[in-house]
Amino acid sequence: MSALAFEGGGKGWKLKEVSGPEGLDLVDGVVHDGVLFGLCSQNGLGRLVPEGKGLSLELVREGQSGLRGLFSHGGTLFAFGRDGVWMLQDGALVRRHASRAQVRSMCAAPEQGVYLHTDAHAWYLPRKGRARKLPLPKGGIHSLAFFKNRLFVSVGEKVLRMEKHRGVALKLPAPAPGFANLVVAGGRLWTVFPHHLASSSDGKRFEPIAFR
Repeated sequence: MSALAFEGGGKGWKLKEVSGPEGLDLVDGVVHDGVLFGLCSQNGLGRLVPEGKGLSLELVREGQSGLRGLFSHGGTLFAFGRDGVWMLQDGALVRRHASRAQVRSMCAAPEQGVYLHTDAHAWYLPRKGRARKLPLPKGGIHSLAFFKNRLFVSVGEKVLRMEKHRGVALKLPAPAPGFANLVVAGGRLWTVFPHHLASSSDGKRFEPIAFR
């Protein structure tokens, strides 16, 4: 048994118990084309359908493993994890991009494409065709964000704004060391550090946010 919390159409958050195959352990969920999908670390992708007062996970197919996240963009549902990126096509998961390392996250890209990254590399994956590796300096990649038609990358202790084929390091208020997790919310780009925050409305100038 697992549980899923989701926004209840302007009426606060709803919490539903989820039943399913043995070893059920939900790690992500997303609404795609009006259907609620869940991802189980042991069993993979499934549709979450009503069952009594809760939900039941109906697997898309058997034998999935190593998937850690879901992303819906441009009419396509992606699942990513240890072996790369998969997409839902005709009711089944089809491999879209193979990776030797675990894909950590994905974000939107122009022309219905997506950006994705492992700990060491990032790619642009077009709607059709092969992925293209992005030229980034060496260092651990922590997160990606697409904001104001630009890709932002947190790599090492820097945040880069990608301009064509190069990254421009941004000047950020940094009262303490650490790496940034990038989040787009409320019409702003947020850089979330371990001990401080900064945000930007244009992706160029960042304002510190003090908290205790």
